[in-house]
Amino acid sequence: MSSLAPDSMPPLPSALLDEVRRDCAALARTRRRRWALFAGLAVTLTLGLGFGMGWRDGALVGAGCGSALHTGLVVALGLGGLGLIGLAFGLTLPAGRRLRGLPVIGLAVGLAVLAAISAAYGAPLDGHSGWACLSIGGACALGLVVLVVGLGRRIIRRHAPSAGLFGVGVGLLALVPLSLACHDASASHLMIWHGLVPVVGGALGLLVWSLARPE
Repeated sequence: MSSLAPDSMPPLPSALLDEVRRDCAALARTRRRRWALFAGLAVTLTLGLGFGMGWRDGALVGAGCGSALHTGLVVALGLGGLGLIGLAFGLTLPAGRRLRGLPVIGLAVGLAVLAAISAAYGAPLDGHSGWACLSIGGACALGLVVLVVGLGRRIIRRHAPSAGLFGVGVGLLALVPLSLACHDASASHLMIWHGLVPVVGGALGLLVWSLARPE
């Protein structure tokens, strides 16, 4: 029986290695193009929805809208969501295992941004229902998941970590239109009703993975 150690195995032909490198480079370019297309469409969708719901009398009605701090916090939500989705587009299985906790970190970052908005602009509103915000945020997340599936094709099917990154990422993006249109910045409203949106996004991503994964 042969007992060759890995170090004693003959090297692969250089032509084969070059072909593998070319194939990997082409795959990486395809994934970058798909992510860039998704990013452009996602930004258009979220900003269009936010301005469509929140633009009244020449200004956005969202609590804190127009201030530099609020703009920076909303941009942080958008960049965080796009960053998670960008990682998911290029994720491989070993890296997926190492990054398994990253969706939780993304969720924590989203909650931290919501807490900052509440601390800066919070004021309780009597009779304001959070179901509308959760419904709109969930619908936006669902639309972004459908967009991811359309562009990512088999990527979301590969393993649960990539699906979790996709899901929490679209949930963070779905917070952008809510932050532009919702005038209730009380801590209870933001942390519960807005904070559930990334959770819903993560659940949608994992649901798509569980239904579409190869047997």
